[in-house]
Amino acid sequence: VWVAYSRYASANDGDVYLQRFGDDGIPATLAFQSISGLASSDRPSCAYNALSNRVVMVYDEWAAFGNNRRRLRVHLHDRSDPAMNTNSAPLGAPDNAWKADVGGTELNGDSNLVCVVWQQESQTVAFQDTTTSRVYGTLFDSVSGVATPPKILCSALLTDCHDPCVSTVSSSGNDNRWAVAWQSYNSLPTFPTWNISARLFYESDVVSPIATVYSSSSRHEMGPKIAGSGNRWLLACTTRSQGLIPSKPVDPDGSDLRVVRLEWPAQASAPTIPYGFKTVHSLATNNIVLGGLDYHRQTDSHWAMAWHNSATGAARFDSVGYRGESLQSEHVGSPPGGGS
Repeated sequence: VWVAYSRYASANDGDVYLQRFGDDGIPATLAFQSISGLASSDRPSCAYNALSNRVVMVYDEWAAFGNNRRRLRVHLHDRSDPAMNTNSAPLGAPDNAWKADVGGTELNGDSNLVCVVWQQESQTVAFQDTTTSRVYGTLFDSVSGVATPPKILCSALLTDCHDPCVSTVSSSGNDNRWAVAWQSYNSLPTFPTWNISARLFYESDVVSPIATVYSSSSRHEMGPKIAGSGNRWLLACTTRSQGLIPSKPVDPDGSDLRVVRLEWPAQASAPTIPYGFKTVHSLATNNIVLGGLDYHRQTDSHWAMAWHNSATGAARFDSVGYRGESLQSEHVGSPPGGGS
């Protein structure tokens, strides 16, 4: 088991770590660290490529001096190698790329590629989270270390594209592909809201058309996660009310946690939604933060997701079945002195 995380030594000095655990959770060995005092590192994401037997981690690096830009860096690590290796290299993304997510392959994968997606800001100014962010993606070869030219996945007039995610593994077999999702905000409607869109990203470096999955004029849909294989996918996100006055939340915390099952065959331009939208949890306040989502790869029958309450810190684990219905919900932890 590989875990990537960041830790801040001070407000402007983040460090990135990659640890390797046994299947029983122990022992943990430190495989990579980026602790330079010259730059701040943050938001790591890692995935496994079965054919190359390598773990690929991507993170963003930012220096609060000089041209004040963010850049994505990539680290490769052999799965069987417990030794520390601090080598990393630029991914090849434009300046001011951040919030990367990485998708790997199934155990029977037949390609060395992983899929990397990220949020892209303007390249002509010092880094800032703009109101016209884009979503980019690339295919990265885990052996050669070469990435395909970045591909624009979301970019439209007066539209802000945020928080992209990619499925943890590609769909195996013919037409190998990853599912990519993100939230977007178009300023043209009278009451604009954050909505969720998705595309398929094929190993041939071709993408499907943009498909709008969630679109409401009264609620924001935010912080998507997507997972699955073959034609069968599940998308999860948080939602919150728009209210009487137009708003644009800067964080993905919501009052509801919702899921939707997608049937998305290869070469189809958009998915079908056979079982409708399901609300898994609801709170009276906007404090649901969705963490991770993945599926059971032996049966392809159910998914698991983790989320927490940003007010209490209480963390929960949920399983969702084939039709998107909640199967189980467990409280798995709370910070000392709080949560339930």
